[in-house]
Parts: sequence; structure tokens; C-alpha cells
Amino acid sequence: MADAVEPRGDLPTLGTLSYDGVPFGHTQTTGIRISPTQNEAGTGVKFTRYVFSFETHLAGGPTGEPVTSLRQLLSRQGKAFVYTGRGLGEFKVNSTGGGPRDVEYGPKVREVGFRQLGGGNGCVLSWSLETSIPECSDAKSEFAIMELETQISYDVDYAGFATRSVQGHIVIPNRVVGKHINDNIDDYRELVIPPPLPGFARTFAPTVIHSARNRLDFGYSDVELLEVPPEFVTDFDFDESVSSTTAGLAFWSANITAQYEFARNMNAVPRAVAGSQRLTRADEEIKSIYPSGVGAVLEALL
Repeated sequence: MADAVEPRGDLPTLGTLSYDGVPFGHTQTTGIRISPTQNEAGTGVKFTRYVFSFETHLAGGPTGEPVTSLRQLLSRQGKAFVYTGRGLGEFKVNSTGGGPRDVEYGPKVREVGFRQLGGGNGCVLSWSLETSIPECSDAKSEFAIMELETQISYDVDYAGFATRSVQGHIVIPNRVVGKHINDNIDDYRELVIPPPLPGFARTFAPTVIHSARNRLDFGYSDVELLEVPPEFVTDFDFDESVSSTTAGLAFWSANITAQYEFARNMNAVPRAVAGSQRLTRADEEIKSIYPSGVGAVLEALL
């Protein structure tokens, strides 16, 4: 770890500035930019991005110590950043001493540069740091949904049956802890997809988890059905026929065939109930079509 940056003897240290536990002595803040960052729809602010610019005065040349160690320190991402008593109050990010967590794998040092002073006897290390934090009063900077947006479209066919299609995405705050990502965005997928509409069948579009593991895109379509199966049946096909092969049409036979596709992890009891419900329904349909028996069948066929 780099040593603390000692201030020049003729300049006082103002407040506290440290990164990854290493305090910086005489460092001048040359700029602070604060940008409220909206969600994709532009309906609200999901976090605020701060960009700090600094100049640190050091003894020694740019290839010696402590400059080399500080350049290595500033290449680390997502470490604790403390900036207190320097005009922003108690500004701490990823700190064990309190404050929010960065929601975009930061803080991130964006640029590091230097210029020599006094014939190589000193130098100025210039660097900028970016951090993104939520700032509303009830904000959560981890283990929560930071952004949820959906687009909905409707299509109605010639018979008046509707199809509702939904495309959406969720974004969560995330960071690296040790060698592992802190949160699993796939755990939130079922929380944001509502149950199917009554009387509709649902199909899903591919789910895409982005490489940063902080965004998930999802989609699904609900198609209105003419006949609605039991809730544990995902799809079915039913066919019935009446025929006679005897002379004079004296004897008739009715054939009923059905195929069912059951929901995943179905057990034997719901399967039996589903089959019983569909066969009972088929029998009722035949009676509703031919309530008078064979006479009605002959009348319907001849």
C-alpha cells in the first residue's frame, strides 16, 4: 500500500482526503462536477454522479517514490473514498465509517497525469475520480432495484382476441467484494414479472443479463384464449368426431382425443385432476351439441 502523502511544509492541510485508506496530504481540489443521472425514460433520478479533479504536490520525480506507488493505488477501482471538511460535509463512499455505496462498481479513477517541478525535484500529480451514489432520503445503495422500466404493446386480431406484449429491464446497484460480485440480478427477475392475466396464455422472450451483471432485459406476451385450461395446464389440444360404418347408419361411435402439456414440476394429483376436468368438459360439450342422442346426430349429418 502507498504511504501517506505528506504536505509541503509551507502549506496547511485542509480537511481529509483519502482513497483506499491512504490519506493525501496537500491536494488541491481543482473542480467538482455533480450530475443527477435520470433513468432511461427520463421520469426520475436514479443516482447522482460526482466527478472530482485534484492536484497533489509531491517531492521527487514522476518515476520515483511516492509517485509510482500512488499511480498504482489510483488504478484500483471500487475502493473507499473519503472527502470531509473540504466543502461537501461528510462525503464518504464505500467507507466502513458510514456513507453510501457506489452503485456502479466505483469509485473509479478516470485520469492520472503529472508535470515536473523544480528540475525534477518535485511534481504535481493530477487525477480525477468519479463516483455514483443515490441521494434521496430513503435510498438503498445495495440489494435493491434501482431502475425498472417497461414498454407495453397491444395487438387485437380479427376475432377481437388481444395479445399484450411487454418488454422491460431492471437495473440494480452492484459492486465487487473481494473477488465476487456482491449481488445476483437474476434473483430479481421473478419479482418484477406479474402473474399471467386470467384467460390468457403466456410465452417468454429471451432473458438477457448484461456483462456487468447489473442489468437484466426481459419480455413476455400474454395471448387471449378462446378456451381456458386449468391453471396447471400450459397447453392442450382437443378433438372429437362422430362416425358410423354400419348399413343404414344404425350404429354410431364417438371418438374423443386430447393432449395436455402440464406446468413444470407437476405431481400426480394435479395431473389426474386436469385429465378429469377436461374429460368431464368434453362430455358436457358433446351433450350440449347433441342433446337428443343419435337422432340429433343423424339430423346433423344428413
